Amino acid sequence: MLNARRGAAGATVLLLAQGIQAQAAGFIEDSQGSLMLRNFYFDRDYKGECNVSARREWAQGFILNLKSGFTEGPVGFGLDLQGMLGVQLDSSRDRAGTGLLPVDRSSGKAEDEYSELGITGKVRYSKSELNVGTVMPRLPILISSPARLLWQTFRGSYLRSQDIPGLSFQGGYLTRM
Repeated sequence: MLNARRGAAGATVLLLAQGIQAQAAGFIEDSQGSLMLRNFYFDRDYKGECNVSARREWAQGFILNLKSGFTEGPVGFGLDLQGMLGVQLDSSRDRAGTGLLPVDRSSGKAEDEYSELGITGKVRYSKSELNVGTVMPRLPILISSPARLLWQTFRGSYLRSQDIPGLSFQGGYLTRM
């Protein structure tokens, strides 16, 4: 009797593991990743416009994006990760302040490095997708700007839906920039 129970428990665990693996197949198979390297040299010469003669900084940026697929089923779940690192290559107290690197207020010098980790949970149902966490919207009224060393990110929730033919709905609630 004990061996029969162990066998049934083992079969149940095996079936559950296969079910979880089947659910995660799209999560793993549809995953993708990229690493972007950006090198910026910012040089602004004021030529008598103000009491500062010039601002010059040079930095290297690393942007790692990891995007999962969605689990299988009517409601799919996924997870995206974004790691960003900016490293100072050249700057000084009298040339800092271009906006390329954050400045330490107490010393007036540019930081040697700065980083951000963004995590986004996502849920898909039909042709709708909800992202919660770090989001990078590209809308006519709001865009996650790529104009600096590291991309601008927002924190909050963002919904995109195309469930109604001929209509694209986008909405969000952002709490931090």
